[in-house]
Amino acid sequence: MSKSDIRREANSNAIMLFKLMTDNEGDNEENLEKPVFMATFDALWFYRNKSRDTRKRIQGGDICGKEEGGGQMEGASTRGGVLGRQWFSRRMSTIAVRFGEGLTQDKMIWWKALSQLVLSKFLIYSPPVIECHDFSLEFLDNPAIVALVTFKWETIGFVYWFLRFFCQCIYYTLIVTAALGQVYSPTPSKLCGVFVAIIIIGLAFIFLEILQAIPDVKRYIISYYNFVDAFAFIIPPVASAMQLYYIHTQDTTGNNRVLSFSILVLELRISRSVCKYVTIIQRAVCEIFVFLVIVAGCLMAFTITILHMLRSCPYEGCIRDETKYPSHFLGGLSTTAFFLGGRFDAVSDELDANVSKDWAFHMVMFTFLISASILMMNVLI
Repeated sequence: MSKSDIRREANSNAIMLFKLMTDNEGDNEENLEKPVFMATFDALWFYRNKSRDTRKRIQGGDICGKEEGGGQMEGASTRGGVLGRQWFSRRMSTIAVRFGEGLTQDKMIWWKALSQLVLSKFLIYSPPVIECHDFSLEFLDNPAIVALVTFKWETIGFVYWFLRFFCQCIYYTLIVTAALGQVYSPTPSKLCGVFVAIIIIGLAFIFLEILQAIPDVKRYIISYYNFVDAFAFIIPPVASAMQLYYIHTQDTTGNNRVLSFSILVLELRISRSVCKYVTIIQRAVCEIFVFLVIVAGCLMAFTITILHMLRSCPYEGCIRDETKYPSHFLGGLSTTAFFLGGRFDAVSDELDANVSKDWAFHMVMFTFLISASILMMNVLI
């Protein structure tokens, strides 16, 4: 296609040009005379007006959307009357965007579309939704699709993602600041403002999660990522409210375990789009779920056995033997689990033949070593 044909096509329809270039070629306009790939903006977004009285909806192909595969997200498009050329330079490619005069005046510029997309998040039934787009393979078999996706990311996608990510970073920073402040600050009561900010931002994220769940509650529930997101946004505000109560009432019986756990939940919160290994872990856990249940039952059985052997009392007034093994069941269960890692400090005296000659206890520990530490761990590996 000649240069004149390209300009004629650009003036009649909004198109996007994509051409691989070397570093030395630069953004010279003469390069447009070389062969280029073209893709219409309909591949990125377009209007679907059912009637003039209904709300105008704009749909666009969102290849990087939340749904699996390609999709369309209702947003906004570009406005006619904006002439010129916008260039997004890359090391090995140049993307040229041309806005023609043939577009309707109902369409709007991208930054206004982004602002409306953000404002729509405050509506319970938000107009923007993800819909399946009936793309044909021939339609997508075009190298210029790279230019379309890059343009959408540079204009709307990156800004929207950055704002969301920046708010989440502030949220996480406040939680870590509150936790470290209670550890190192001599006046932890001055953290009231931090806890109030955590509650406000956390409620905003909870509201966004509710909006995400309303269109399809069942689909929201079956996702592991949504559960972690919900806990990551619910637990910190609850913990902050508890800390504010303890600060103002001077409640000495309160504790900060909920706030401690909220930090762990934030560490476990993983974005689905960037962490594919989480899917591998989920599949592995599903495959060995029965095995994990057997291991848990084995640990509980050995915990009860060791507790009974070391701390049982057959009659009233008997004197229990001194031992380091915890009497609390959860403490005993944790100690038994650490046996798998070679930590036998809690029963070091009982295992010493010069101190204890309880052959039954030695048999139990030998059985635990064979069945749990050797057999089950090798099966798991």
